[in-house]
Amino acid sequence: MNEELNQNEKSFLLGSEDFCQNVSDILNKRFSRQYIIVACKINQLTKINQLYGYKGQNEVFHKVLHDLRQVLVKNTIFCKYGFSEFLFFCEYDTDFLQRFRSVKFFDCKTLDIRFPVTINSGMYIIQDSDLNVQEMINNSILAVKKEFSEYKNTTSLYTESQDKLYKENRNKLNSIKEYLDENKITILFQPQYDAKTMELIGAEVFPALTEGDKRDFDKVDFLPLLEESGYIFELDKYVLRKLYSEMKNWLSNGVELLPITVNISKAALMSEEFCSFLNQLHKEFSVPVEYIHFDISTSVFQNSNDVLIDRIFFLKKLGYTIGCDNFYADSTSLIFFKEFPIEYLKIDFEFLNNVGNIDKNGKLVGSVAKYCSEFNLVTFAENIKTEYQADFVNSINCNIVQGNYYKEKMDATSFLAYMTNEESKIYVPEPAKEQSIDFDKLIDPNSQENMIFEVLNGPSAVIEFISQEDRLRILKCNKKFLKILDINLDSSMQEVLRHFNEIFTGESYKDFFDAIKKSTESRNQVSCVTKHDFGIPDRETWIKSNIFSVGKKNDREILYVLFEDISEEKRNKNQISSTNNLLEILIENAQVGISLFHVKLDTKNIFDSIQLKVLKTNHTFEKISGYSPEEIANWTYKEILALVSPLDRPAFFTKLLKAYVTGYKKPVVHLYKARHKSGGFLKVKIILTGLKQPDDSYLIVSTYIVLDDKLEEIQSEKTLSDFILDEKLIKGLKF
Repeated sequence: MNEELNQNEKSFLLGSEDFCQNVSDILNKRFSRQYIIVACKINQLTKINQLYGYKGQNEVFHKVLHDLRQVLVKNTIFCKYGFSEFLFFCEYDTDFLQRFRSVKFFDCKTLDIRFPVTINSGMYIIQDSDLNVQEMINNSILAVKKEFSEYKNTTSLYTESQDKLYKENRNKLNSIKEYLDENKITILFQPQYDAKTMELIGAEVFPALTEGDKRDFDKVDFLPLLEESGYIFELDKYVLRKLYSEMKNWLSNGVELLPITVNISKAALMSEEFCSFLNQLHKEFSVPVEYIHFDISTSVFQNSNDVLIDRIFFLKKLGYTIGCDNFYADSTSLIFFKEFPIEYLKIDFEFLNNVGNIDKNGKLVGSVAKYCSEFNLVTFAENIKTEYQADFVNSINCNIVQGNYYKEKMDATSFLAYMTNEESKIYVPEPAKEQSIDFDKLIDPNSQENMIFEVLNGPSAVIEFISQEDRLRILKCNKKFLKILDINLDSSMQEVLRHFNEIFTGESYKDFFDAIKKSTESRNQVSCVTKHDFGIPDRETWIKSNIFSVGKKNDREILYVLFEDISEEKRNKNQISSTNNLLEILIENAQVGISLFHVKLDTKNIFDSIQLKVLKTNHTFEKISGYSPEEIANWTYKEILALVSPLDRPAFFTKLLKAYVTGYKKPVVHLYKARHKSGGFLKVKIILTGLKQPDDSYLIVSTYIVLDDKLEEIQSEKTLSDFILDEKLIKGLKF
């Protein structure tokens, strides 16, 4: 049936030349009628090819054509013009759009494909018979980009505004190419400062036009256009060469280098040429790699595949510093970045341009900065333009700041003069000897300081330490502070202090008091954890106090204290610790092999996206396999697949893939022959149980049972390494 369908549809598919000629002939003879050209792109055809092979891909293509012909008018002409793209031409009537849009998706279950297949289409209603047919086709293709979805059929009509935009973008792209060819693009430097000392510590480099007002590329929408066209890699190479040339000049003149940050696009990272290009620059200019920092956009990390991941790790191995740019996600997403060798996050503060959105966005960024410190990540606050933004940044303890508020972008000559001229640097204040908090502003209900303290900060208090009397006095606290310590919100400061002294007693007071002293002596942040019961039996509460010495007032130390209720965390840690200890004992003493690993893949691009990491194995598993814990810890999914005998491998891989796609609804049991390090194969049974994680990855527990410990040899025409590289052997597997 499928073969008949394919043969039937093939007879209706024309080549591009025949299609254009047929359309032209019809329009010349019968242009009194109205016609339409539609460009269509079948989604997920690459995925279908990987899972079902060329035959499955071809069947889907013709199933889509067959279903469309059922709703279109007779004498529709079809043309295939790409891997997943086709055109059709037909009469356009009043019901055409309704009929076409009635097809929500294409059901390919008869082809053993369980997910819906969809298309994105662009339509050009022919108004002018004098227009070249190829131009009509281009207009329909242009309309495809207007609306896009992989999960439903979409239709977009071509409009003149699209044509205008297309021509404008094409002209812009051509002008950029000319600018690069004629060396009419320069680079600008924006200084970066240590947030605490305001010392110049580096700069970020930006491409800009040398003509007119030297506008930045991002101000005239050049960067999105370059990314869409793929030409951005040429800009990356141009900027890097310019930067290396400038830094070489600095070195030649005996200037002490500062780290320079440069943005690197996904197109550059995906290019096979990129690493060799960097190596060429290094040989030509001899600039030490530690002075080059690469900014990579958050979206690149979140949509990474094996090629990108390998490239990022390789750059790190070469000695370059890697950072994440345009970070907007919530703090829990930071766990994702633990998988990558990044050293800093850059947060764009453009969003914080008025007081109105401080509560909504400020809390988010404050939590990001806090968690970054726990992950040992440096935080950059960039695009700081106002005093308000600068004050906010200081309140959340970002490490590095950058923006027009401190210094605008400058050309290479100006930056060299600025970098080597001590007088031109931003003033570096001495450690505060007097009060560094403006207490009057802090208690002013209309001040920014008070708003940050009351609304944005967590449970906080400003405390005065009277060292001569070894006594503390609370000067100001917010309502969150009162809530965490179970103090009435209407209490006076005297009542607050009395309750505070009742809560912090005995060992808790001693620990807190010692931390206060350490902070005043070292001028650094000091933290301590204290346990309280609030006078209620069996109610244990753990409070973490983060203490900052901020200066003096009348010879009395002023401290800022941020409190956290970590009771739940403490209880969870204790429970997890007990559970882990028990689990550790059970795993290590098990008479079967056990391994724990983490796996993540993108089902749309399976073979390029598998990320697997072995987390733990027991002694029995190591004995079964013959490999050491160090060797096992570095296994990739390809190396694990290589442990399965060549004859069992396709079925084994298919079963694992099915389990992942269906969500590990039940344990996976499979018999196969596993390769021992010595070279022979053991007959084993594997039982896998998967637990889905918040990021759609899986934590998988594998149990291995040896059914026959006699090693046997397996002859295969292909070697293990051949099979790993030749993934075509498993691309025809059906689900």
